[in-house]
Amino acid sequence: MQKYQRVSDLFIAVLIIIFYILFYAGHPLFSPDEGRYAEIGREMLASHQYIIPYLDNIPYFEKPPLMYWLVSFSQYLLGITTASARLPVVLIAIFGIISTYRFTRTIYDRRTGLLTAGILSTSLVYYCLGHYLTLDMPLAVWLSCSLFSFLLVIKHSDNHLWPYRRYALTSGYFFIAMAIMTKGLVGFVFPCMIIGLWIILHWRWGLIKKFALFRGLIFVAVLIVPWHVLIYQKYHNFISYYIIDQQILRYSTHIAGRSMPITFYLITVIASTFPWVFLLYVH
Repeated sequence: MQKYQRVSDLFIAVLIIIFYILFYAGHPLFSPDEGRYAEIGREMLASHQYIIPYLDNIPYFEKPPLMYWLVSFSQYLLGITTASARLPVVLIAIFGIISTYRFTRTIYDRRTGLLTAGILSTSLVYYCLGHYLTLDMPLAVWLSCSLFSFLLVIKHSDNHLWPYRRYALTSGYFFIAMAIMTKGLVGFVFPCMIIGLWIILHWRWGLIKKFALFRGLIFVAVLIVPWHVLIYQKYHNFISYYIIDQQILRYSTHIAGRSMPITFYLITVIASTFPWVFLLYVH
């Protein structure tokens, strides 16, 4: 068993090195997203102003600051380079692969874990976003990890002696907070919608109590509220712009000018799992 464990770990390590460590900084930063986020991190580092994000010395409140902090810290350690700007996203993508492997191995078996990690890490969109400085990869990883944690609680919901319930719940709420601090309210809405719909469909209302919802929300609030309060104290129009315009109207109206036909999203779903999408035809 220990031998198979080493082989599995070696396979994941080789996969990560080949697809995510080598050559991730081999091309310049793309415009506009990569240049924008790298510059915000650089300005944080240069000004030592880590609360208020600035872009070209103008406050930038479209998104929360977690990724800017990580980029700035990476630039502090490695210097102002393409590699340092992209490194946080690369590491988060790797963390997502490892977390997916460990979760599927725990829920199912080692073979399923290896197949899942292999498919995920070599899928087209995951690979591309894992080498691109944007907020989508971190958001996806944080949301996935939060759902992994809550699914573990659901799996062991009838086992009162399961010793890791508190750790699973804490990690689930922690990753929700990380998602919120990466891209806003969507980091809270998505887990609630997904888990809530599952509870309704399976009529498992008793799980709400097992999720320690009140304590979990307090924990999330402790992690996310301080930054919002500090910004609001200096910019009172922050709530209107950040919450109403960027978190609500951006998704419910055409204010951002990014609406696409449904065919675009269908093509994106197919492309996101290329080349493994062809396995769907096997069955």
